Amino acid sequence: MLSALLERAQQLSTLPDEGVSMLVDELSKASPILQAHVRDLVRQTLSKYRYVHAFAETGILTDHGYSREFMRRATWKFLPELFDDDDIRHVLDDALKSYGGWLADISPIGWGRVVDYFVSDDDVEGIIHDDVAAAIRGLAQRAGALGIDEELSEKLHDVEDYDSPFLDLSETAHFFVESHRQHQGNKDTLIVLNARVRECREIIRNFRAQKLKYGTSLRLTTLSRRVLQQLERIELLAHIVRPDNRDDLVLNLSLALNTLLIAHKRHRSLRTWFWESTDLLAFQLTELAAKKGGKYITASRSGYISFLWAAMRGGAIVAVFAVFKLLIQKLQLPLALEAVAFSLNYAICFVAIYLTGSILATKQPAVTASAIAQRMDEAQGEDAQLQGVVDMVMLVWRSQFISFVGNLSCAFPFAWLIALFAENVVGKPLANPSKALYLLNSIHPWASAALYYAAIAGVFLFIAGFLTGAVNNAVIHSRIGLRVQLAPGLNRIQGLSTRLSSFIQDHAGMVAGNIALGFFLGCAGLVGTLFGVPFDIRHIAFSSAHFGVAVFSMPSAVTYDVALFSMLGVAGIGFVNFLVSFGLTLLTTLRSRGVTFLRGRLLAFMVLQDVRLRPASWLFPMESDLEQPVESV
Repeated sequence: MLSALLERAQQLSTLPDEGVSMLVDELSKASPILQAHVRDLVRQTLSKYRYVHAFAETGILTDHGYSREFMRRATWKFLPELFDDDDIRHVLDDALKSYGGWLADISPIGWGRVVDYFVSDDDVEGIIHDDVAAAIRGLAQRAGALGIDEELSEKLHDVEDYDSPFLDLSETAHFFVESHRQHQGNKDTLIVLNARVRECREIIRNFRAQKLKYGTSLRLTTLSRRVLQQLERIELLAHIVRPDNRDDLVLNLSLALNTLLIAHKRHRSLRTWFWESTDLLAFQLTELAAKKGGKYITASRSGYISFLWAAMRGGAIVAVFAVFKLLIQKLQLPLALEAVAFSLNYAICFVAIYLTGSILATKQPAVTASAIAQRMDEAQGEDAQLQGVVDMVMLVWRSQFISFVGNLSCAFPFAWLIALFAENVVGKPLANPSKALYLLNSIHPWASAALYYAAIAGVFLFIAGFLTGAVNNAVIHSRIGLRVQLAPGLNRIQGLSTRLSSFIQDHAGMVAGNIALGFFLGCAGLVGTLFGVPFDIRHIAFSSAHFGVAVFSMPSAVTYDVALFSMLGVAGIGFVNFLVSFGLTLLTTLRSRGVTFLRGRLLAFMVLQDVRLRPASWLFPMESDLEQPVESV
């Protein structure tokens, strides 16, 4: 019967809301006998099913471990999940398979017309009231237990277990359900239950809002999201048990139906589950990376010049370690040892650049993109948020541009000078003619895989930036700094524990991210060789330094065409490094902030519009920029 009605509604219109409205209108014009018959059939159909599991579980994160839940959902792609024949989720499953997105796209308003026509107060009381009551009690018990979880309570020092509203939630829900079951309930019982739900929700929201103070973990992220989902469901179901009036009943039943359909449609989605269970952690990691990334963004002219000098120092350091990489290759070590040597060379280079206050251009996007999150927090309204993002993207690009200029202005000439010193003073050339030709060919923009390898390096840059936030979060979450200060062995040397604690608190994330990046880049060639796949990296600063060595080692091979293509290749490598690492971090940041794809497209349009209106500002600080609010960065 339900299938026939849905099929008829879809036939009436491809627009879901319009289709169900036309179906109700069509039935309303039918004879009273037919209308009564249709309503009876619908009631009989609905009365055969159990609703408690749908109300208490659908659309709510499970308490399974992360890996177990991932395997469950991945398995469902090949072996579909089964529901008992008397479970309403079985009906939802069949309906969504038959009518797909059309059914899930019906809005609460559309369902309101259907509910108002087919469902009477007696139907709710007789068909689903007991299941709704059972779902409320089950949800309250689960939320109450999660609310006093040991790991969560440890972070919430202002809420003692004995005074926690979570302990009263189950009792309050039980009283609410029983009073209405015995027809002794009134509006006050609903008010009390809602008040308890709000108190619990406020605690969890405060915890999530103070993530920078407490830190977070994958488990706490999932737990806090699950509690919020359970509290929201309790509130919705309570209004079905004790509606203010007929309209309130219709509204909440419609919301419940819409929620269940959308949740059931997505409940097998790995992507939806991943973002729901990691939203707080992703937000935290990008936020903590943003704290370090803010210093890599400047809006002033003095900061712009400072960036240039810092990037020049970074380019000089890269030139030295790019030469070390060539020397390591001369040793002809076994593949594994060579990969370790390359990795240590990269890691020491990146850490040295960071600790000396120098700048490596491609390392910036992985942390600077996260600073967009802070700008969005400060903005008001959607348009203001997106304009704030545009301003931040402009600042990041401009800071990145001058950093590229600084790196390249020193990496190339310093590498050339080192090659000159090695050949004329030491008497050992850094590269023979064949090696010089290889270095030139390896950066050709289209005759080699340089841009593809640059994209791989960009992915590694993104991952390293994410790891920076992860380590910073772990330091906060586990209170590593304080524990180091209290370590008994370190106290024997005066001031050592304090200095070490301060260093870990301020620099552990960036140092760990730089070391990780070094090993990612150093081992990439080994992976490609072992598996026989085109897998390697190209980095703009190292490529420009190697270009300098090649120019000195074999100047006769560097014709105007070769020089032009090599410079285009180095520029292309830098652009791809930046685009991939910045783009991935930006998408993660926006996703953790709840920015949808449609708003993402609007953001891209606004960025292009801004480039057209003020192109010079994307390269140099202009007088007009001094009036912009981005100066506060």
